[in-house]
Amino acid sequence: MKEAREAIARELEGLSEKQLQEVLHYARSLQQQSSCSDKQRSLYGIWKDLDIHLSEEDVTEMRREALVHFPKEFSG
Repeated sequence: MKEAREAIARELEGLSEKQLQEVLHYARSLQQQSSCSDKQRSLYGIWKDLDIHLSEEDVTEMRREALVHFPKEFSG
């Protein structure tokens, strides 16, 4: 791993500022990909900033309404 770091450092020396910015952008995207794949993101709180407030009764009523026309042969 140390050899790879040293080889990358040597290659970076000859790059322009614009190319270095591209390398930096690519390195950050690689880090982001690896951190996302290493752990599964929790969906808890995903809508917390949308100011949506549903009570348990609201959810129960929506389920009831959604299932009114659901075929009986599919219900357990």
